[in-house]
Formats: sequence, structure tokens, C-alpha cells
Amino acid sequence: MFLQKIQNQTSIKIFLILQMGECLTINIDLPYVFFHFKNQQEKIYDFYIICQDEKQQSIQLDNPIKITVKAPKQDQIIKQLQDLFPQKDKEDLIKYVKEYGKNKSFDKLVEKILQE
Repeated sequence: MFLQKIQNQTSIKIFLILQMGECLTINIDLPYVFFHFKNQQEKIYDFYIICQDEKQQSIQLDNPIKITVKAPKQDQIIKQLQDLFPQKDKEDLIKYVKEYGKNKSFDKLVEKILQE
């Protein structure tokens, strides 16, 4: 197995020899990468499967496996508050959500900000 980084893409190649009819399960753990969610509330990761035939020629399967990862709820709320209150500093909104946002919906936080 080796890891290769190409233009904002990470390619992990795993070479395994499977017998006819044998199945393979791969578990993928995706760490939270905060800059993937900058200005967006979800990130779609594409995983491509490349197989070799009996002539050792590589064949990429047509459709990638798509995995959608959503930003944590707190990040989503901060982004929504930024959109609604662009005059407020992002760092102030982060502190505000950490201090007052526990167990509060987005609407409740907006009400609280408007009351101040």
C-alpha cells in the first residue's frame, strides 16, 4: 500500500490478490478536515475502484463511490449565522455559539442575537 498526493487529491493504492469469487471489505475512516467545509456544509468524497484483468491491464470502474460528509452541527450553525449576520466577526460568532449554543436550535440563537 502506498499514499500519493496529486493536486488536492490523495490517492491510496492497495494491491491485493483475490481468488475467483472472493470478496473484499475495506473500512475507510475520514477524519474531520475543517477547511473542507469552508463556505459549504458538506463535502463529497469520490472513491474510484481500479481493477486489473488477467492481462495485468488496469481498468477503472465507471462510477466512483460517493461518500457525503456533513459539517458538524455547530459549524453549520456558525455558517448560517455568518450568512444572516455578515457584519458580525466569525470569531465572535464561534465564541457566541460555544457559549450560548448548547442544545439550542439555529432559530433560538437568532432570536437571542436579535434580542441583544
